[in-house]
Amino acid sequence: MGTASQKIAKLMKWCSEQEIEVDPRLEITTTPTGIGVRAKRDYLAFPLTLVKIPKTAVLSTRTCSLSRILGDRSDWHGYLLSLPDAVDLALFWGTDQSHLLFDPQDASDGDQARVWLVGTEVENELRNNESGEDILGDIDDYYDTIVQPLMDRMGLLSSAADYYRAYALVSSRAFLVDAYHGLSMVPIADVFDHTNENHVHLESDFDVCVSCGALSECPHDNESDELLMDGSSSSPLATTKAIRSDDEPRARAKSPESNLPKEKDNTCDMVSNRPITADTEVFNTYGERLSNASLLVRYGFMIDGNEWDAVHWTTEDLTSSESSLCEGIDLAALLANAPHLPGDTWTGSSLVYYHSVDDGAQQDSRTDRSALCLNSDGKISDRLWTLCALIVLHRRGSKSLGADAEFTQLAVTQLELEAEMLNESDADEVVSDGASSAEIDPECRTRTPGDPLAPCAGRDASHLARKQLWDASHRDEEPVFDIARLVQHICRFRMNKMLRSQDMSSRGVAEVLDDVPEGMHRTRMAMMQVINEKSLLETCVSLWNELIP
Repeated sequence: MGTASQKIAKLMKWCSEQEIEVDPRLEITTTPTGIGVRAKRDYLAFPLTLVKIPKTAVLSTRTCSLSRILGDRSDWHGYLLSLPDAVDLALFWGTDQSHLLFDPQDASDGDQARVWLVGTEVENELRNNESGEDILGDIDDYYDTIVQPLMDRMGLLSSAADYYRAYALVSSRAFLVDAYHGLSMVPIADVFDHTNENHVHLESDFDVCVSCGALSECPHDNESDELLMDGSSSSPLATTKAIRSDDEPRARAKSPESNLPKEKDNTCDMVSNRPITADTEVFNTYGERLSNASLLVRYGFMIDGNEWDAVHWTTEDLTSSESSLCEGIDLAALLANAPHLPGDTWTGSSLVYYHSVDDGAQQDSRTDRSALCLNSDGKISDRLWTLCALIVLHRRGSKSLGADAEFTQLAVTQLELEAEMLNESDADEVVSDGASSAEIDPECRTRTPGDPLAPCAGRDASHLARKQLWDASHRDEEPVFDIARLVQHICRFRMNKMLRSQDMSSRGVAEVLDDVPEGMHRTRMAMMQVINEKSLLETCVSLWNELIP
């Protein structure tokens, strides 16, 4: 296959043949993870078009036929040589399929990693958004029912290993190009690595003819007009003029079969959206709100300090966490009919944040999982707070369950308590042995049997004494304390679902991680995911602990 430098040389020669323009101030070079892009010696302002890729060079189902993609006869041979031999997605770790893709040592590493990931957000990412079924099962079904029969009919040799490699390459590198090409591989665009603070993004005119891909006027325009006048079809042209395709990397390939003239402006462009300093790697983004769990499953890597890391629940999760909490309650129906407090209600809260629709754009669309969550600051979403409040009010025999006034009063009471908590935070920040409450409270599990909302029997005596001092004038605050205990309970229950680390704190997992060899990078990334999630949950438990007298 050649060295990395040889692959890059062949790729750049191929790009020149395909009329792909790369700004000479950029350099395609090797990185620790493969191939990347660096700025040379010049400072680059913005916005600048740094790469122009003709759509005739895009590799899609529209621009290729099977006979054109075989070995060195392929029109994309120079590009395909630059692709990695394997894309190490968490999707395949600990599965039978991994033994087809990796050597025994790497497969064993993946097996151990998968054990650590049980009960984490990664498990949610491994399920189909629509059906809730295992993604890998869907992939296998497609191979068995579509791919293998097709290859057999054409008398071509195929293997499941090749299919999995192709899936991993396309799923981790493809961009949504336009209404004609759809999901496609876009060479050079897919060489830019990912970060949240990206320098560039992909721009493409989405509004093209769906029959031939033309950006300007074409013979199909009249056909489209006739269909519209008939009312028999909607417009074949997309309504979005220019899209930013930031969801994933893409790869490129030329269409030798197109009989249309090449349109100079019908390109995919990598455009800068912030200044780029000299001698630095240039990054794209594969999505603006991708958590590390998403990155592991879709791309096989994670980033430090990911602001989009979160922990999610469904109403089913909360029901299973403690059946006595939800007995006789249809949580999904209650939540659907529950009031929505104004978004600015929680502006000053240190415990709750307003979760906008956009915040969940990259999350699971088949359930309410996106809205019931805990963010990277350890705050719960307003909808998770609402659901916890519903459960508490139900348990307390509320006659006006779901009334706006009742929820507004609860929120106001909590915000007042939070203000008091801030005034006392300096005194309670450090416990007697010098450890933070975030390190101690998650281990406190002794509660009244059968009642997770009861005060923890192992709590600090001063806290219990404070609670006894509350008089009747503070009774309105008791539901808020119950909400706090419920939030702590569901966080602890979630930590207990991480079976490999069930009896370990995030610090304990970190200590074990120190002894894991650097070469076991899958296991190490899985353990880092566990540490991240446990840290968020422990932080949440600690924050709410400060609210309870």
